Amino acid sequence: VCSSDLVAVRAFLDGRIALPDIASTIGAAMKKHISVAADDIQTVLAADAAARDSAEAFIATRVTAKAAQELV
Repeated sequence: VCSSDLVAVRAFLDGRIALPDIASTIGAAMKKHISVAADDIQTVLAADAAARDSAEAFIATRVTAKAAQELV
């Protein structure tokens, strides 16, 4: 959750998403998350990377949708 929050807040501060999109981004990342035991650092780092990737992918869809709306 923390990793997706960091990605979402950075996107907000960069003007890529709106404030309400922070919660949506975190929610999208949480829906894709698969819980596993954090037995070692590699597992934790993999979960961190997956959360960041999920957040970035969700933000990309929001940015693309916003750009499409501006063309109309």
